[in-house]
Amino acid sequence: MPNHILKHVEPEKETSYFALHFDDEFFKLVLLLNFHLGTRFTRTKKDLTFKSVAGSFMTYNYFDKKSDLDFWIYNNSCTNPIKSEGSLSFFQDSVETFFLMPEIRSVQYVLKCIGDQCLFADFLKKLSRVPEIISIYKIPKRKLKSKENLIFE
Repeated sequence: MPNHILKHVEPEKETSYFALHFDDEFFKLVLLLNFHLGTRFTRTKKDLTFKSVAGSFMTYNYFDKKSDLDFWIYNNSCTNPIKSEGSLSFFQDSVETFFLMPEIRSVQYVLKCIGDQCLFADFLKKLSRVPEIISIYKIPKRKLKSKENLIFE
């Protein structure tokens, strides 16, 4: 007697990564995006942390129910003060910088878009019109070696 196994496999949603360059604080970028684009980016309850890195990376998320697009913005770097054992001053001696995606160190913020990329084109046009954003460009997937760091849901 044959066994029948039914498998329901949903197609994997397409994902794109974009580099955002902005000269101010992360929260200000998110406020500008919410204002200019009509989005509702909110900070996630937990920052993105790793056991191997002594830092945490801020993360904001927005899900557009109409177009079924999921947006994530990550801070690509974090800094931690390093205190010398022999130092008696109140000021830290040096600062250690950690990168979420070390292969793209020059990128300040990473925008991850999950969903139909045709619908994302309109969002990208609006995003490029925000005057405070210095530049935005697509990051080729082949260049990203640590994109597993951005799997955070």
